[in-house]
This record gives sequence, structure tokens and C-alpha cells, in this order.
Amino acid sequence: MSGDTRFSVFPDHTPRTAQARASFNDVRRQLRMIPGIRFGLFYPNRLRVTHNGKETVFNSPEEAGAFIRSLKTRENIAEAHNSE
Repeated sequence: MSGDTRFSVFPDHTPRTAQARASFNDVRRQLRMIPGIRFGLFYPNRLRVTHNGKETVFNSPEEAGAFIRSLKTRENIAEAHNSE
């Protein structure tokens, strides 16, 4: 290959796998808005989230959503303590 050649690789998932992965889209949007969070979607449909050095894997968007709500609750409690 010459240095000028480009190629792209796209995942080729079954419709069922693609739908399962898409079920995490809303959760991923929410995670993008939280500073210090790293996350990635792993095959077939698992979401890995790293926060404060701790890695957690979620098998459903509901589990991940509960985690996000717990982070927001902790953040609100910390803000309330800091404003006192």
C-alpha cells in the first residue's frame, strides 16, 4: 500500500446486535455530558464505564441509567455541602 491510500472499516452487525447496541444511545449521550467519565461499547452489547479509576460493565441501558442517576445524586449532594 502506498502512503496515500485510505480505507475504512465499518462494523457489520446483525440487525439484532445493532438494535441491542443502539439501546445504549441515550445513556451514551448522557455520559458524554459528565466530566471525567470514560466509556466504550463492547461486542455484542456491553457498556464499560470508567469513573474515578473504577471500571464498571453494564449489560443493559437500565443498569447504566441507574448508575448515571446515582452519580447525579452524589454530585447534587456534594454541591449542597459545598454551598453551606
